Amino acid sequence: MARILIGIFLFVLIGTGAAFFFIASPEYAEGKKALVLGEEAYNKQQFEDASRWFHEAAKEGEARAQFLLARMYSQGHGVERNARQAAHWYHMAASHGLARAQYQLGFFYENGRGLNRDEVEAAHWYRRAAEQGYAPALNALGYMYATGRGVAADRKKAAHWFSEAARQGLEMAGDNLNRLKRGGNGFGLLNMAIEHGARTRLLTRPGSGADPFDRYTKPLI
Repeated sequence: MARILIGIFLFVLIGTGAAFFFIASPEYAEGKKALVLGEEAYNKQQFEDASRWFHEAAKEGEARAQFLLARMYSQGHGVERNARQAAHWYHMAASHGLARAQYQLGFFYENGRGLNRDEVEAAHWYRRAAEQGYAPALNALGYMYATGRGVAADRKKAAHWFSEAARQGLEMAGDNLNRLKRGGNGFGLLNMAIEHGARTRLLTRPGSGADPFDRYTKPLI
């Protein structure tokens, strides 16, 4: 029986609406509790405690905890830096549909970090995240099409994905689109910039809502 989530769903019609009841498993409740405790410890920079709680929550299938644990293994916060462990937990979170984890997993595949280098697999995960509208992944997929990495080179498709990312306010994507139109090369990839601590900006439009993981994003090198 899956430990991630065991629930009983009861629908009771009330007039034109419906009441919804959810009974969670003890494992689900424990995972949520561990996640909250991990976040509290992380925000206090108590990284060893945070990693312990995130491990507990991640093993119960909490995608958010899996993502944060992966970042801690990438950064060496509270745990020894370990690219293989980071890749493992990114993969777990990505498999649960977390766009940011899918994007990071794509970067790991593209660069052979903790995994065998595989540009086709990288493009696959970038696409999974891009299909959820995640701006850095939209830009990354445009990059792959512009350079012919993991996919057949296609400047029209590259322009499409760069445009989608630029429409969300990602300045690097706008620069890439302009460079593409001029027939140039040297396209920027946001996750490479983050990995090397370069200055990047992701602007959000009013009412668009900030990425819930942005407060955990720090340079990995």
